[in-house]
Amino acid sequence: MLYNNARAGNAAEDHVERLREYSDYIIGEETIPAEILLLARLTIPFEGEDGEIPPSHMTCGLIEIEDFDYRLGETYLVSIDSFAFILVMLIGASRGFRQKAMGLLQEDSSLGEASRLRPGVNQTNLPASEATSLHVDGQLVMADWAKWLRKNQQD
Repeated sequence: MLYNNARAGNAAEDHVERLREYSDYIIGEETIPAEILLLARLTIPFEGEDGEIPPSHMTCGLIEIEDFDYRLGETYLVSIDSFAFILVMLIGASRGFRQKAMGLLQEDSSLGEASRLRPGVNQTNLPASEATSLHVDGQLVMADWAKWLRKNQQD
């Protein structure tokens, strides 16, 4: 989704190229690269004065996480209904580098409770998070706020 969204949208060419590097992983011909951390989170609805935004949307793109050190890499989000997948593409792939990045991500309150998805592990426990649909993906969802309001007024 990230790659196709970047190609179809107005993403900078260097951004598209970075994602293109992972095309063999995307189509399942390679295992997850060492420089990628993949996290998952369950989100709950956002409740505001003007209504509720349930986590029933699909969005993806670059995101900024409050306390993450961006010298370590880039962060992306793929959100499908209640499931949010956070991809961190690291500059360095050493074990120490990954551990430092994971430590920063675990301390970041903007993520809510997220679990790391690991290659070769077929099941992961995803506890319900206190993160709402506007926590990390709010940057991407707020563009749709007017759409949500119109839909709720029609219902």
